[in-house]
Amino acid sequence: LLVTWAPFVLTGLGAVGVAAGVFDRPAEMPWYALLLAAMIFAVGIREIIKHVRGATANSATIKTIEGPLLWSVMLWVVFRWTEPFVSVALFLPLAYLAWLSVISQRKVIIVTTIPVLVMEALPALLGKRPAGVSFANLAAFVLAGLLLQVFVRTEGFRQQALARESEQRDREEKEEYARELGLFDEQKKIKEALPTLVDITLQADSGKDMLEMVPDAINMQLALLRQALNLTTAALLWSDNDKKRLRLMGISTVRKDVLPGPYALGEGITGAFLRNVNEIAVSPVKPNSFRLPYYGSNKDIGGIYGIKVPPGDGQEGKIVEGADTSGLLLGDRAYDDVWSEEEKEFVRLTARKIALEVEMGKGYQAMHHEHGSFQRVCVGLRELNSALGLDSVFNAAVKAVQAMVKMDFLAISLLDGDRHVVVECMGPKSETLLGKKFAQDAGLVGQVIKLNHPLPPGASYPGPANVFSDTEKLTGYDSLLILPLRKEEGNTIGALTVAAREENVLAETHQDILALIAEQVAVKIDLGQAHEQISKMATTDGLTGLANHRTFQHGFEVMLERASRQKHTLCLILCDIDFFKKINDSYGHPFGDHVLRKVSAVLGKAVRKIDLAARYGGEEFAIVLEKSDAEGGRQMAERIRKEISSLPLAHERKKVVVTMSFGVATYPDDGAEKELLISRADKALYHSKENGRNQTSVWNDLQK
Repeated sequence: LLVTWAPFVLTGLGAVGVAAGVFDRPAEMPWYALLLAAMIFAVGIREIIKHVRGATANSATIKTIEGPLLWSVMLWVVFRWTEPFVSVALFLPLAYLAWLSVISQRKVIIVTTIPVLVMEALPALLGKRPAGVSFANLAAFVLAGLLLQVFVRTEGFRQQALARESEQRDREEKEEYARELGLFDEQKKIKEALPTLVDITLQADSGKDMLEMVPDAINMQLALLRQALNLTTAALLWSDNDKKRLRLMGISTVRKDVLPGPYALGEGITGAFLRNVNEIAVSPVKPNSFRLPYYGSNKDIGGIYGIKVPPGDGQEGKIVEGADTSGLLLGDRAYDDVWSEEEKEFVRLTARKIALEVEMGKGYQAMHHEHGSFQRVCVGLRELNSALGLDSVFNAAVKAVQAMVKMDFLAISLLDGDRHVVVECMGPKSETLLGKKFAQDAGLVGQVIKLNHPLPPGASYPGPANVFSDTEKLTGYDSLLILPLRKEEGNTIGALTVAAREENVLAETHQDILALIAEQVAVKIDLGQAHEQISKMATTDGLTGLANHRTFQHGFEVMLERASRQKHTLCLILCDIDFFKKINDSYGHPFGDHVLRKVSAVLGKAVRKIDLAARYGGEEFAIVLEKSDAEGGRQMAERIRKEISSLPLAHERKKVVVTMSFGVATYPDDGAEKELLISRADKALYHSKENGRNQTSVWNDLQK
């Protein structure tokens, strides 16, 4: 009882509170006003959620008015809060009342005006608000409501609204009709019939024709049957999925008293068909026997003939005589002549024709389903085929899977030595999982990689299970499928994990297609790894692992252009290992290569990701620092110089000390062109070598 009347009690208290001005100053509201406002908003939002979900659409009057009443108070509380600060705050209640006048019944509008009058008129009557303001507001509210009421009653608006409503209702009825006939059943596998990526241009809405075709064809057959045999009514009844009710799927009649149904299975004459009877002929019809479910009585019925509609076998539009059926074809007439064999045969032919129409509709829908699936697969494969690097392959894999299933989580795991690592992740926990490594056989993912077989069976996920490891589980999902990523020669390189919150999302057809996509993802990952390896070989120095000279030239040019465009500084450091020829001559070239690798490691570790470290040639290196001036370059060079001189190098247990010299030039102070900056950094480096080595020289300092 408290829950039922809570909105009305809160509406009354809130309206009185607004009228008394307790909500006018939010910062000075007493505790009881804050509590009341919180309760009003909590219950009001609950009513909004119920309204959005349609819970009050067909409810009693008391349920239809409690929401609008409480919403009115909510809006006026906000109106009073914002009125002193926002000049157009009046539009809040104005828009609300205008909307309410359009979508609500007249009785709801009338009742809703009561708290509005209390909240606007009472303060004026008590002298708490200027009477002119309150009554001007009321006039604006009434005028807006009246104008919209006039508008919605215009012929053009009514016709458009009725047309939209009729179109939506017709669409829903046809879809329900198709579902009852089984036209939306799960289709067979399509992997074996996958076409090549050529001329897949089927329009997405082409399946709509089927919704028009089948019911029109059935109704035409019923009309022909009724007219040919001079029947009162010819009707097709179809049982629903749970085999408990019969629906009227088509009818041709001259009577006006047809009951629309649904009807209980076994009601009237339909009960005879539950006893393994395929057809029944009754003439004459007694008043209290064999009642037709779509009539209220047997009045004016002389004869009835009914027959089961033979079901199809689901293949190429074939039908199976004598099998269990979902459809009944019934006909009745006013006179009580015995049904002739010719008439019975005509009804049988009509039943077979209707069965064929249904099977053709199923075949058409299956074809549309398969073409739609082909199209989605091809879109996914096209994304994969256009990807080169690993990142683009991972992104394309996500898009390909999204094109096929309504998923909420996806992860790609790849083998990395004796572990598997998550290299791509989308969905909840993706940030914590991405880049994480697990033991090779850990979790379901590890088992899929080990067994080279999808898990879990049926893609059903009671959860939570050890998906990645004992500590990394997925929760909140009812569908899960982990597929191995196999290369062309059959070797497993990782796994694809797909999960969804809904049940049965990963049906057998989807599993088949996802397996196909997983195979292509594995091939593209293999190619992507090869592409990245080739790209790395083309851009990096094989000995040191730093960028090579060609990459330095291109990278420096790009960074210089960006510095010019964004108006920031750029620093170039050229450095050279001191007496490197002597090192090679004294300790041999293998040790010299060892020194180059150690020095390169220091340089690569010192720079940021936005910077560039490269082997310029021989024992000379180059560093480009983004957004760095001469002083920043000097500090970087000195830090590297000290670390190089402290490297623990030894040859045959004899300590070897290596030092480096540095030259620094900056953009734009020392030049704006690449060649000029390289020349001046080189001259600064030459100055360091000429003046004792193992030091840093800055071009700008040399000019002072």
